[in-house]
Amino acid sequence: MNSAIRTNNVSALKRTLVLAFIANVVFIAIAVSIVGKWGDFVSATQSLPASAFAVTIALASVNYLVRGLRYHYLNRSLGIKLGLWETLQFYFAGFGFSLTPGRIGEFARIWLIRRSHSYPARVLAPPIFMDRLCDLFAALALCLCTVVFYLDKLQYLVVAVALIAVGFCLLLWPSLLLAALRLGAQWLPRSKHLFAQLRRIVRQISTLLRPKVLLPSLLVSVLAWSAEALALFVLARSFTPDIHFASVVFIFAFANLIGTLTFIPGGLGGTETIMVTMLMGLNMHFEAAAAATFVLRTGTLWFGVSLGIVFVVWLLRRAVPVHAISRLSAGAEAAASGRLASE
Repeated sequence: MNSAIRTNNVSALKRTLVLAFIANVVFIAIAVSIVGKWGDFVSATQSLPASAFAVTIALASVNYLVRGLRYHYLNRSLGIKLGLWETLQFYFAGFGFSLTPGRIGEFARIWLIRRSHSYPARVLAPPIFMDRLCDLFAALALCLCTVVFYLDKLQYLVVAVALIAVGFCLLLWPSLLLAALRLGAQWLPRSKHLFAQLRRIVRQISTLLRPKVLLPSLLVSVLAWSAEALALFVLARSFTPDIHFASVVFIFAFANLIGTLTFIPGGLGGTETIMVTMLMGLNMHFEAAAAATFVLRTGTLWFGVSLGIVFVVWLLRRAVPVHAISRLSAGAEAAASGRLASE
């Protein structure tokens, strides 16, 4: 019975991956066909050196590995004592669910962990919330720090620094963030349920908002996403040698930020459209911008999803359901719960 369920789950996951990839390719094909430069797009893609694609995969791997190490650190901070390699397997498997609105499917990591460990969901959820929060903050910080170069207006730097400082204060002092969310609920009464959920999340992750946990987590996020931004720069520079690195970082961060906030699965369509349009604003031809974007998304998003599928299949085939194992981790669970309660 369990074997049949596993087979159905894996098959459904594979179908989702294939259909989403086809949809992404069709979207790009329609876009370039409307412009009437399909042949130029193909030629531009083929003109990219193999090393550019290899660098994209390598930098995406750095992104995933560094973020996986951060996830391990967050788990350890709550007393969740999983081995490093085991933690990385669960983290990478989460990428298999990236094609969900706002990547909410990545919470499937909780289900995967609980198949072989007895940690409660309320203990496993905060590191995942914190993981998403750090990535969102990193994208926002990269946008704010580089918008001055994209718009070529120095005065925006002052505004950027002020906004980042306010964000840091809200994260370092959860009481301020909770007060801000209460004010938001008063100003936007129709969204009071959303603000109530956000306050609940803040209370859950308050343990992870201590400076010694928060600051290195945010720094790792910025470094990880800068690696993928560097990949876009390498691809764009293959077509436009004089393109500015900071401007490309802004385009990458802004496109991914908007793609995430729109809750489109994987940001498909929206992220690519924004990226191509803004690259053209840096004097890149349409076919070159489309080729750079296509290769980047293939080497980052689709590489990550494929990696996730591999680890999901591996974990489903090897994991022993929790009801069939002895509760060896009961002590660790109690310790983690106690730590959450004490904070």
